[in-house]
Amino acid sequence: MAATNSKPHAVFLVLISSTLTFVAMVLLARSGHLHVVSSIQEHTHKEYPLTTGANCHCPKAKECIELPPSRKLFPKKFAEVQNLRFQGTSADEARKVDWESQLLTPNGGFLMVEEWDYKVQGYGVSMFHQFHCLTMIRTMLLGGDMSTTHEAKGDEWKADPLHFLHCLDYMAQAILCAADDTLEKPAKTVNWKGDEVEGIDGMGHTHQCRNATMLRERVLGSESSPVKAASIGRDTVFP
Repeated sequence: MAATNSKPHAVFLVLISSTLTFVAMVLLARSGHLHVVSSIQEHTHKEYPLTTGANCHCPKAKECIELPPSRKLFPKKFAEVQNLRFQGTSADEARKVDWESQLLTPNGGFLMVEEWDYKVQGYGVSMFHQFHCLTMIRTMLLGGDMSTTHEAKGDEWKADPLHFLHCLDYMAQAILCAADDTLEKPAKTVNWKGDEVEGIDGMGHTHQCRNATMLRERVLGSESSPVKAASIGRDTVFP
């Protein structure tokens, strides 16, 4: 009888022990889970700090740092740029509009940098590289060659019949990089026949834009007075 009575007691002890073990495992798992979540949150705040507005960088909620002018965003409403259009219907008239002289600088949009060894080197600038690609593709569509002043050795690019494919790839990546989320609502517009239709032509909508004039002036100024290597960022024109 004593042996028979001890069996339920042993089962009860095993049950209690198993329960305590399970509770301990849950607590440990919960502690580990919270630690993992905490680590993810810490990493997220480092990679994507809190911000207040488009022109502030806030490492912490109450420590906002005003962004420099070169990094600020400004509202700009898109409108047709008459200097880049042509009034007419023929390719010959379109060729008279010189995009290269209007979009690029005389030196092709290169930032001239005086390196640490005092040698001057031309650095490509993405905005002007994109202008070059648009200009080259437009010229090609109008029957011209693919050489522009943006290349250091234009004749080599001129001989490459597939250089435009590089430009299409580059422009696609530039558009993805900007990821402009401006909404463009349908509105009345005029098609190529002169008829009024409802569509989206991209004009009249306000975008948030960087200061392109500031960038152009810095690049243009470097052509006559190269900037010091210490005055540029690691990967950007402005530090």
